[in-house]
This record gives sequence, structure tokens and C-alpha cells, in this order.
Amino acid sequence: MLLNITTVIAMIVIGWVVWVTVQRREKSDESFQRKLEEDDERARRGREDEAAYRRAQREKE
Repeated sequence: MLLNITTVIAMIVIGWVVWVTVQRREKSDESFQRKLEEDDERARRGREDEAAYRRAQREKE
């Protein structure tokens, strides 16, 4: 039981440290938001390409 509580607390602390680090990075890097948006756009195009490929494969069958 104590191990479970310790594990949960450790996970919360790690999550908080990561969140603080990301917040600092966002504030110090003016282009960070642009980089995130570009990454989202690349991911969207990849999902759309994959969906189109799968549709084409189904239509061949």
C-alpha cells in the first residue's frame, strides 16, 4: 500500500517537473508555438495521407 502511494506521488512530481520545464521552454523560445503548430500540421497531413491510402486499398479489393 505504501509503495502504491509512493509511486503515485513520484508520478505526480515527475509530471509537475515536466510541466514546469515545458512552461519555461515556451516562455524562453518565441518560436516554440510556431514549431508546435508546424508539428501538428505535419501530423495532420500524415493522418490524412494514411487515411487516403487505406481508402484506396479498400477500393482495390
